[in-house]
Amino acid sequence: MRSLFKLLARIERCTSGSALVEMTLVVPLAVALMAGAVDFGMGFSAQATLGKSVRDAARYVAGLPVRSCSNSTTYWANSYAMSLVTNVVPSASPSVTCSACPFDASSNCITATATLTYNSIILTGALPGYFPALGNFNLSARHQEVQIGGP
Repeated sequence: MRSLFKLLARIERCTSGSALVEMTLVVPLAVALMAGAVDFGMGFSAQATLGKSVRDAARYVAGLPVRSCSNSTTYWANSYAMSLVTNVVPSASPSVTCSACPFDASSNCITATATLTYNSIILTGALPGYFPALGNFNLSARHQEVQIGGP
């Protein structure tokens, strides 16, 4: 019995494997945190790119002549403005509308919106097949400009 206590006391004082035990506890946590930070950064970048392309599309249409808000030329302006968004973010679904401004009825306001489904690398890959919608996030952007184009 006494030798058992001596053996346990000797094992308690031994520190030869403590670095390995600490590493097995810390490394998975560090890798998970780094992967989460990369995934968050990719989602943030997608949102910023979507917002910038929507803003560019609205500013382009706002600089066109006022007659571009009529039904005859709206299709051309909208299709070019929507291609400004889809060339940068191919999977986005943009729309551009022209209506009277809520704060000034004599002016036209151009409103560009777009939505994008962002697939998270970490959440989609963690449980494939079990929760397919867990890693999907709907990102959206909206920008409104007063039309400043000439007649």
